[in-house]
Amino acid sequence: MNNQQMPVPGFLPTPPAVTLRELQGLAQELYQRLADSGRHIEQGERKAHDELSSQAREHDRLIARLAAERFEFQRLLDRVLPQIAQGELPADLAKALTLQARSWDAELHRARIEVIDLAGQVLTDALSERVEVESAIPDPEVEETLVRKTLVPLVLHAGRVVGVAKVITSVPVPRDGEPAPKEGSL
Repeated sequence: MNNQQMPVPGFLPTPPAVTLRELQGLAQELYQRLADSGRHIEQGERKAHDELSSQAREHDRLIARLAAERFEFQRLLDRVLPQIAQGELPADLAKALTLQARSWDAELHRARIEVIDLAGQVLTDALSERVEVESAIPDPEVEETLVRKTLVPLVLHAGRVVGVAKVITSVPVPRDGEPAPKEGSL
């Protein structure tokens, strides 16, 4: 059999008698198509990953906003419930509001969402990674940096931070004879 008239195995869609040059061209075309397909798959995977990441970030932002609304609702309850108890507002309003709060809490719990008020907690290194300090107020009464007020709560979804807290802190004031806090430390 002539070297240029080698038969091609039956699984390739070629006529039984193909020249070596033609076979090389067909193989090159096949490998080019495979490479193009591989690149196309990689691009599709990257695009899908980017889209999923974008949707996950939006999901986290939505959870954080809704959880912060629950936090604000509690602040409203704390202001209104004493007025209801004093008879300044209708008594059935208290029942409706507390029922709404319990329902909201149950939904958050089912979704594994935690809304955490950090007021009164020591601002540790671990906690400082989960908060943005809006203001630090010198306070001679504290020994270590404390969260004075929570402006926006810390929001966790299944234990993962989806919303960082925004807080105001109380920082110790150096007493006479004590060194001042180091620059950058809270």
